[in-house]
Amino acid sequence: MTGIMDNNERTEFVTLLKDIYTGDSNALKSLDRITGIIFPGGFTALHIATIAGHLKIVNELVKMVRDDYLEIQDDNGDTALSLAACSGEMKIVECLVQKNDKLLTIRNKEGYIPLVVACFNKKKDMSSYLYSVTPFEFLLPENSNQGTLFLKYCVLNSMVDVGLDLFLRCPQLAATTREFITISELSVHPHLFLGGTTLVPYERLLYKCW
Repeated sequence: MTGIMDNNERTEFVTLLKDIYTGDSNALKSLDRITGIIFPGGFTALHIATIAGHLKIVNELVKMVRDDYLEIQDDNGDTALSLAACSGEMKIVECLVQKNDKLLTIRNKEGYIPLVVACFNKKKDMSSYLYSVTPFEFLLPENSNQGTLFLKYCVLNSMVDVGLDLFLRCPQLAATTREFITISELSVHPHLFLGGTTLVPYERLLYKCW
């Protein structure tokens, strides 16, 4: 639906939006129509179903659309995968990645790929999963700053074990990550200082290299 809508179209539009967001079964009957609609905020039906956490609707949408439908970004540059990574909807994330793994390297307007979005929002299990499926080469400092950002938020959010594998596989990220952590961030994260907490062995290893 584009342009100026008459009253009937507007009513249908609002009803479809409500059905998708609430997970109403009527939404499943209208999937063939709603895939062509861009809602306010740049949201597709897939964005809305993802935000609402309705796995059944997401699954049905994913089955019927082309891969590039999943790559549509909202006004903030977020794909449905990015939104699911933020909220921690693991089943939805797995569904989207299985359909189109190109989503793993699409950045939003903040410049974050889904892995970094998850880590920034302290979603530990989600970060672990996305790290396991994100192309490792993409995280290397010569290819992007995403590995650096990921390691930064692992450290700031006390998720050292999640980032440890990346650090061990690419130690040079420690130097670039230090440059991304500001004094103000350090001041509110005492666990970054050896005297601020008791470190387990693998945390000591990372600290010594930091």
